[in-house]
Amino acid sequence: MANKKLLLFMLFFMLMALINESSARTAQITNSVDEAIAIINSAIDEAIALVREAIDSDPAQTGEAINDACSLIRNAVDKATALIQGAVIEEVTLIEEEIEEDITSTEEGIHRDIQDTIETIASRLAENKTFGPNEINFAGSIVAGMVSAYELIGDNAYRISAELAGENILSAASGNFKGDEVFAIARLSQICGTQCDNLWWAALCDFYRNVQNDDGGTEGYISQLASAGPSTAVFNLAYYVITAYYVGAEDKEIWRRELINYLIQIDDDISDSPVMVLGIATWALTLTGELDDTLLDPDRTGSPCWHKKKLKDLPAILLSHQVPAGALYTGSFFRRFDHSGDITSYLSSGDTEDTIFAILGLIGAYQDNPDSEIEAAIIAAKQAIVEIIGPDGNLCNHQLECQCLDNYRLLAAEILQVFRELCSAENLVQ
Repeated sequence: MANKKLLLFMLFFMLMALINESSARTAQITNSVDEAIAIINSAIDEAIALVREAIDSDPAQTGEAINDACSLIRNAVDKATALIQGAVIEEVTLIEEEIEEDITSTEEGIHRDIQDTIETIASRLAENKTFGPNEINFAGSIVAGMVSAYELIGDNAYRISAELAGENILSAASGNFKGDEVFAIARLSQICGTQCDNLWWAALCDFYRNVQNDDGGTEGYISQLASAGPSTAVFNLAYYVITAYYVGAEDKEIWRRELINYLIQIDDDISDSPVMVLGIATWALTLTGELDDTLLDPDRTGSPCWHKKKLKDLPAILLSHQVPAGALYTGSFFRRFDHSGDITSYLSSGDTEDTIFAILGLIGAYQDNPDSEIEAAIIAAKQAIVEIIGPDGNLCNHQLECQCLDNYRLLAAEILQVFRELCSAENLVQ
């Protein structure tokens, strides 16, 4: 009897060890353990009785009886083990289903929150049908934001507003468009039923053809952009390049090459917001070609920080300027390459536009070459953008810059463009 108890104890210990491999401990499993022990207990009783019967009736058969008894016990152990394993697996499956339901519910809640945020920002973006004096210079960006609002929400009112504003741009520009204006016209063309047969497409084709055929050609036109400084040149060129490739302009490669030539001039001494400039340039370059082993500055005519750097290095360089976890404004981006403030007393990080254009650059890089590190950085940057938006659509939640109030529609439009790009980049909006 002592041996029987010892065997039961050992079997029970083995079964409990099996159960402890799972985090599921429920009444169902406890009942299964009790049933398993009963199975083994019954088998042991039967085995002992079998051996005793052999000893009493025919001692010569004792060896065979012992083998049969051991077989009974082994079968009982297998049956008991399978019973408990089945109970554990069933319980784990139920827990996994509950976790999946919780994740799905959380994701749906996040999507609702983001959609509510998008709709709040979009409604404020479309409040005014005309551009104020401080908005004339970035009317193109606002129009592009209205197009993004239409795509994200589906309300035709945003499309109508965007098209009316776009017609004003066509009228006022007389065929000579700024960078964000050609991009806005391209976005309007994209939402037309026939992409390559609409007034927007025609206006863009005429623009690039006229630039090419004008005195000095495309390169001469681009050189005029330098008068506003390298940062402004890169900012405009990024939009020009994206649109040139959109319409298949004959000189599209010249536009892309010149974007690179102006980018390599950018450093902390040349630009007030070099990280933002790097972000929009990276976005444009990823949308219009591969980021390969091509040297950015083979002739060493640019800033030293670009020497030996290649196109494929741009995403990593951009990643190096993201604010790390645990720091102030985690997930946002530093303004300067050296991550310090500057003489204008701007914050070193947390500025909305720095993050907006950096995340666009990362989205472009991710679409070109999906990477888990870039994906994590995009999600962190997206969260940083969401956190600066108040419940009423206010964009100054943690900003110390008063100009965000004056430039509200610009920032709102740019944020909507980010969400639009997120939605098209492998569901990174989640």
